[in-house]
This record gives sequence, structure tokens and C-alpha cells, in this order.
Amino acid sequence: METGQPRDPGLQPERTRLSAIRTGLALAVALLLMARLNVDVLGALAWAVAAAGVLAVAAAMLAPGAPGLRVGQRAAAYSGAVVLIAVIELLSLLLR
Repeated sequence: METGQPRDPGLQPERTRLSAIRTGLALAVALLLMARLNVDVLGALAWAVAAAGVLAVAAAMLAPGAPGLRVGQRAAAYSGAVVLIAVIELLSLLLR
């Protein structure tokens, strides 16, 4: 289905970049919330893990178009953040 208008090649990469930023922000908020909710059980460990996760997510999020940053590296950082949340939650449940 052609509309007669030329395709703008700049829109799709911009949408991808914006979705990567939204995903990174959501993960950073989830990590900080996880730390806040588990600080009574895990203490400083919860904040340390959250800080490490937020730094990893921020590094992947703030350099979405940087040369050398592959899509797989961003996905790995985001997946690692989700795994950190799961591990800390399981540890918190086991120690309660």
C-alpha cells in the first residue's frame, strides 16, 4: 500500500531509541523501588545491588546510538537488571 510519499528513514531509529530510553527508565525505577522495599531485610546490600543495576541500565540507556554499542549489549544490560530484581526479591523472601 503506497501513499506516494517517500519513506522517512529517520523515524524508525528514533522510535527505537525512545523505546530503549523508556525501558531503561522503567527498569531503573523498579530497581530503586526494589531496594526501598527490601532495605529492612537486606540492608545496604539492597541499595548496592540497585545502584549497580541502575548504573548498568544508565550506561546502556544513555548511549543507544554510540558506535560499538550493539543491540545485544543493551538487551543484556536490561536483562541483567531484571535478573537482579528477581534475585534480590528471592533472597529477601528467603531471609524473612
